[in-house]
Amino acid sequence: MEIQWSLVLFTVLAGAGSWMFVGAAVSEFTGRGKDASFLTSIVAIVLIVAGGLCSVTHLSHPTRMLGAISHPTSGIAIEAFMLGFTCLAIIVYLVLMKRSSSDQARKVVAVIGAVLGILFSYLMGESYMMAARSTWNHFIVPLEYAVTSMVLGVSLYLLLLACRKENEAVSFYGLPLAVAAAISLIVGVIYGTFAGLHGEVVQFWGCVVVLGAIVPLVCGAVLMKKSDLALALTVCSGAGALIGSVVFRMLMWASGVGLYTFFGALG
Repeated sequence: MEIQWSLVLFTVLAGAGSWMFVGAAVSEFTGRGKDASFLTSIVAIVLIVAGGLCSVTHLSHPTRMLGAISHPTSGIAIEAFMLGFTCLAIIVYLVLMKRSSSDQARKVVAVIGAVLGILFSYLMGESYMMAARSTWNHFIVPLEYAVTSMVLGVSLYLLLLACRKENEAVSFYGLPLAVAAAISLIVGVIYGTFAGLHGEVVQFWGCVVVLGAIVPLVCGAVLMKKSDLALALTVCSGAGALIGSVVFRMLMWASGVGLYTFFGALG
């Protein structure tokens, strides 16, 4: 099946932005990287909006989005609503930070935004589940969308902290990065088994598994001991997670063979 690049970019960018904000939300409770929360939130909302714009281009004309969201139970409508709710929560969080509101108010909004972002990253994949495409119709597909977004978003969050030279905070979050990557590794292998991708040595094993999961896992583990290598390790983790995230979506589209194909072959 032809790869829909607009939707690939939409899910990669919006998913990464959603999980970046999760980093800002976590910092409200740990105090690590809290000074970067405003910038993190700005970058997160930019990524989410950029992803949304990519999604609109898939419909060939922006006005078609109005027709799509007129059916509130459709996958496109649900994604549009979740995008809007997530962005709204981040905007409220930014306003609270700008006005130096109470810690409790910021924490509540941060948690709401983080939960919406995590759910958004899952629902972007859930909308592809359909009986007509056997390799998509399984809960592991949206779960893989969520975990690849998680590793990329966390990696980008740590890269931002590293660029601000907050190496101690980066080292502190090395364990969450390693755990996120380990989860992605397990889910990715399960997805590869389900979709029959074991023969894709370079794309699946090389890009999705090694670059997308194992590299961030190793980088996260090393970060806990080597905070002086924060920038180099977060760049490697971010690059690997980005490649793995994109290639997984490419493979998903390439494997999306409808059942009508088999009926056509029988005819």
